[in-house]
Amino acid sequence: MTMPGAAALTANVTDDGLPKPRKPREDQKVEPPPPGVFADLNEGLTVEWSKYRGPGNVTFENPRQSVVDGKAATRATFSAPGEYLLQVVADDGSRIRGYHCCWTNALIKVTVKPAPGSTGGQP
Repeated sequence: MTMPGAAALTANVTDDGLPKPRKPREDQKVEPPPPGVFADLNEGLTVEWSKYRGPGNVTFENPRQSVVDGKAATRATFSAPGEYLLQVVADDGSRIRGYHCCWTNALIKVTVKPAPGSTGGQP
């Protein structure tokens, strides 16, 4: 992609339905998380986007979202040209945590080129 544009990203996600999502205990009072903090809210199948590596900042329109009809889409904007690795994590909402239990991830390579006519940060 070429700056100053945004990259359209779509994750195609499926779930086998196992294990079944756990429901929170009824006697457990759950307070909403503070702004900017994502809590395990038993949301079902979700996707979260983040920057894994790269020279600048990456901003995602929807960094965490529910999967709808097997897809989760967002747009990413980059603060600097260069090679980036973006990470997408799909979680099935089972509320079970453990080594490789109930989630998977992928890395996506994105090459961001400088705007036409710019030096791309080079003198």
